[in-house]
Amino acid sequence: MPVASVLRTADEQWRADVGASLDAAFHLCRSALPRMRSWFHQAPRATSRLPW
Repeated sequence: MPVASVLRTADEQWRADVGASLDAAFHLCRSALPRMRSWFHQAPRATSRLPW
């Protein structure tokens, strides 16, 4: 990611740089969620062990 002052950074460059970071996080979460959901539904309920 190039470093430039706010005044010298074009809108297109800003969108590309921010998009690269946010897109990576979004795609990672989206790909991990199905497995996480299946683990959650297969896990025993913690509340079944509580005495109250």
